[in-house]
Parts: sequence; C-alpha cells; structure tokens
Amino acid sequence: MLPTIKLVLDGRHYGGIEAHVCQLYHGLKRSGCKVEVLLISSYPESSFILQLKMQKVAFIELNGPWHQKLSQLKHHHSQGVLHAHGYKASILCRLATLGSGYPCVTTFHNGDPGSGKLALYLWADLITSPLSLNLAVSRAIQARVGGDCRLIRNWVSQPAFCKSHFGRPFTLGFAGRLCADKGFDRYVALARSHPQFRWHSFGDGEMADLIEGSGIVHHGQVSDLPQRLVELDALVLPSRYEGLPMVVLEAMACGVPVITFDVGDLSQLVDSQVGMLIDAGDMQAMSRTIVQMAERPREHLLRMSANARERISHHWSGNDSLRLCLDLYRQCVLESGLPEDSADPNQQG
Repeated sequence: MLPTIKLVLDGRHYGGIEAHVCQLYHGLKRSGCKVEVLLISSYPESSFILQLKMQKVAFIELNGPWHQKLSQLKHHHSQGVLHAHGYKASILCRLATLGSGYPCVTTFHNGDPGSGKLALYLWADLITSPLSLNLAVSRAIQARVGGDCRLIRNWVSQPAFCKSHFGRPFTLGFAGRLCADKGFDRYVALARSHPQFRWHSFGDGEMADLIEGSGIVHHGQVSDLPQRLVELDALVLPSRYEGLPMVVLEAMACGVPVITFDVGDLSQLVDSQVGMLIDAGDMQAMSRTIVQMAERPREHLLRMSANARERISHHWSGNDSLRLCLDLYRQCVLESGLPEDSADPNQQG
C-alpha cells in the first residue's frame, strides 16, 4: 500500500540506466503501484522520450533553472516516494528531501571512476549518499558506496523476438554509448582487423567519428533494439568499465551470445555456456575468440543461444529486485507519515 513512486533521472539518451528505469516502471505497474517518471532536464529530441512514448510510460519534465527544479522535486517528494537514478538526479533528490524527515531512494549505476567534471559529480554523489537509501547494480559499485548500500540485479522482460539461426559471414554488433568507457575504440579496432565479418553498431556518442572507413554499419539510436539484436550472431562488449549492462541482458534474452571482457559483474552472467568471458583488456584474446566463435558449428551456436535465453528467463526475471525496491519504498513511507494509497503492491495487474 504505497503512494505514487516517482522515478527520477536525467534521460538525455536511451541507455542502460534508462532501460533499467523502464523495466522498473512496468514491474511496479504490474504490482499495482502508481508510478511516474520525472525527467530533471528537457531534451525534445531525446531517444529516451521516444522510448517512453512507445512504451506508454507516464512522464513529467521538470523545467526552469536548477533552484526551481529543486522546488518541484520537493513538491513531488511531499506527494510520494522519490527513486533517483544517475548522479545528477540522485544529488538533486537528496537535496530536495533534506530536512523532510524521510529519505529518497537512489540507485548507483555508474561503474566508471570518472575524470575531470564527471569525477567531481561522482564524488558529490558518493559524499551525499548517507542522505538516501541506496542500491547499486554491481558488487564493485556497492563496495565503493559502502554503508548500507544494497545490491540490486538488473533484469529484463522476455522479448517478443528470439534468435532462430546463425549466418555466414558472421555478424557482430556493439550497442551502447560510443565512448571510451564502453570500449568503442576497441570495437572499431576489432572491426578493422577482421573485415571478413560483418560489423554493426547502435547508439551515439563522442567516438562516432571513428566509424568512418572502419567497415562498421552504424545505425545510430534505434527504438527497436531487441529486434535488431536478433540479427547479430554475437554481441561484442570490450568495455573498460561496467556495472551490469542492460544490453547484455537484452541480447541474451533474445538468444544472442555475448563476447565480453570480465569487468563489473559480468562474470555473474556470462560464461562459455552463453558466450565468452575474457580477461579485462586482453584485446588479442578477444580477437582470437571472435574468430573461434565464427568458426563454430551452427549447432553449437544454437545451444549457446538456448542457454542464454534460459539463463535470463530463470535467473534474471527481476522478481527479487522488485521486492527489494518495494521494501525500501515501504521504509520511506513508514518514516514519512505519508498517507498510504489504496493500491495493493502485491496485486498482479
């Protein structure tokens, strides 16, 4: 029995945080909760806005300068429970709830230690973390936050599209922000080294100019990523930093094997049964692995595909994560004195 849950984030692009928020929104709705998304900034051309509209997610855009947004967040806090995602939203929500007598909930997603201005934001996020009830999407992030931070596993719903065949030439893909943290420069180097394969990329970012002359077919931000993922024979993730990336869960749910470095909590998800987990940063090993996987019989790849779908279905459905969020929301309500809503959060919608 909860008041409205308000999921707060920046939402400039549709990426892992945004996919996590969409999954949480739909899970809470199915549990009978009232829920809405609050965007702390307005990006009219945002691929996330497009996703929210396509998925029929209720959202509100905060407006005006930062002090006005802070005032708006205080108003929303007085009406429900704030759950912030990402450092900007988390810092603002903690400030908005300061002195109210009850906290907000925040989820730490960023596995990157950052540099320059980003490092300053991340430091501010950490230093203010005692003002909120905290969740982290990987063990490494949880350890960095410390205190009573709890581990929440990312999850995905079962997709409408599943991989049914593997082709020749072998088709590989990258999906995410085109940046150093995600290792997009490494992906480009792999594509240049192996022109015998087909290479695709999805997303946008500051390294987009590396694509020219690489042989990579770039699709930019797409609104139907699961449908595109099933066209790949393997997802390649050469990241330098990760928590537990949503795109790997999405790919495996569709039956797409994953070739990734052992960063963040990926060892909890990927092994030789569903793809290949490679020592972090070992580009030679990743290059060899791609060639070896491309040479495997279709029957072996189809077994990998079935294993990946089964693993996500059985172990990454989100039930435990949803219960953890509901427990924290109830804790906020108990501390706040907010009136409880008549909706039963255990009721299946």
